[in-house]
Amino acid sequence: MKLKLQGLTVSDMSLAVIGHYGLELTDLEDIVLTGLHGITDSGLTSLIKNCESGLTKVNLSGCVNLTDEIVSEISMVHGATLEVLNLDGCRSITD
Repeated sequence: MKLKLQGLTVSDMSLAVIGHYGLELTDLEDIVLTGLHGITDSGLTSLIKNCESGLTKVNLSGCVNLTDEIVSEISMVHGATLEVLNLDGCRSITD
């Protein structure tokens, strides 16, 4: 299953609601959250921790408020299944 939210006004609370109440996340493998300027590590963490099958593709390009902490969290939670991680334009993430 794929979750695609591009260029929308989405907040941390929105992601928390999706993660907790919204979608059935057991089969979610592909997340596209490009250009979401309103999300932070905190909001994304609440979403990715509920993806039980293991994410294979994560596209966070243009999410300017994400930091190195979310990269560590994604690799800890989904490192065994993750094949693609796009962080283009995430200015607060270092090499």
